[in-house]
Amino acid sequence: MRRLLKKSPALGNGSPIFVFRISYFVFFPFAISALLLAIPAAAGPGACVTNGAPSFSCPTPPNTDVCGSGGNFYCKIAPNCGANESNNCADTNCGCVCNSGFTRCQTTGQCVATQSCPSGTTFNPCTGGCDTPYVLRSPAVAQSGDINVTGIIRAGSAFELPNGASAGLVLTSDATGRASWQPPGGGGGGITGTGIQNYVARFSNASTLTTGLLFDNGINVGLRTGTPGYALDIRDPGETAIVRVASDNAAKKWTGIRLDRTGLSEKWFLGMNDSDDSFRIRRSGTNDDLVINAGLVSMPAIQVTGGTADGFVLISDNVGVGRWQSPACFGGKFVGFANSIGGIKTSGNQGGYFTGISNNLPTGGMIGFCQSTFPQTHICTTEEVFRTIACSPNLMPTNGTAAWVSSGPPGYTSPASNDCVGWTSSANTDYGTFWKFNPNGGSSFATGCDQAFYVACCQ
Repeated sequence: MRRLLKKSPALGNGSPIFVFRISYFVFFPFAISALLLAIPAAAGPGACVTNGAPSFSCPTPPNTDVCGSGGNFYCKIAPNCGANESNNCADTNCGCVCNSGFTRCQTTGQCVATQSCPSGTTFNPCTGGCDTPYVLRSPAVAQSGDINVTGIIRAGSAFELPNGASAGLVLTSDATGRASWQPPGGGGGGITGTGIQNYVARFSNASTLTTGLLFDNGINVGLRTGTPGYALDIRDPGETAIVRVASDNAAKKWTGIRLDRTGLSEKWFLGMNDSDDSFRIRRSGTNDDLVINAGLVSMPAIQVTGGTADGFVLISDNVGVGRWQSPACFGGKFVGFANSIGGIKTSGNQGGYFTGISNNLPTGGMIGFCQSTFPQTHICTTEEVFRTIACSPNLMPTNGTAAWVSSGPPGYTSPASNDCVGWTSSANTDYGTFWKFNPNGGSSFATGCDQAFYVACCQ
């Protein structure tokens, strides 16, 4: 390689310019390559080079995909286009489009030279001729040919098919989808079948009607009976059971559901007395076994079979569930501890059993201490605790809580009081009774009135 340093003529300012001259016979191939790379590659089959930027160039053919980079440029390994086609650089996939002056035939996919056609016709690239498009004109002007569309044909006001038309016919299709006017229920796959008067029809298969089980004569409706005697009459021909929706506007005046057996009179009636709107369950047409009227329930007798014994009485628990129990269980029972939610305890001094009277009921005192938590309760007596253990053990606490109870005289040491002098003393020299509850019922103790316990409440 030969390299020369040559002093160039000075520029206008007198400064010399030094340039390098490289021998052409050594670097001629490099110079040619550089020149070629400086020229943008032309778009052609297999290459979509640029999009809106003539200065941008890609390898030919492109060996990489660059979509939307460098100012919306596209270097795509594009599909090879056919005759009269070129790649579309506006398409990110560089798809093939017909060149200017050519139109694609959708059947063959080829681009055909576009021809000029007379007014009212359009060029058909598949036939190379000019076609007359579909034109919807006045119905008075008939046109030959078929209308072939892939979308929906809509009529704004009416549809007219004169061929085979007659009043009352329906439009029915055949197996190929061609429609024609046919009588209702006949021809062209319509609905057929016969039935019996007053019976509601049912489909025996996809297109055939036959007689159903529901009878309707415009007055009464019968299910599996053709002779309904009531507004709704349901029967089972194979059995004797009958269910009827019935009413009587004469003497009885009732509305409801009647349960019968074939050949027998009314067995049960569940419904309403129209005179007073009371609900009743009637037996054998005359006996009202249950009547509910204005919140009151009446019946001739009641039988509760569980836990029965001669002389027992029906006693409810604290949630209103009643059961037979010995008369000894009749009376107050334990319901809870006064102020148990807040955990408040008291000494034996609450000012007395009560401190006042309101509406003939005691208020304040040890009784009022219970009523502040459980209305209409009082401090338990030992007898009531015993009754709770014997008759309602599920109500007894099992957590070892100690609570004041009233056992009354005689005292622990006669003649001392055993109820903190009527719940007026908090001295350790006076005595009161408390009950300590446990899983086996518990036990009672006497203690000084200065102690603080809960109060056991009974009702």
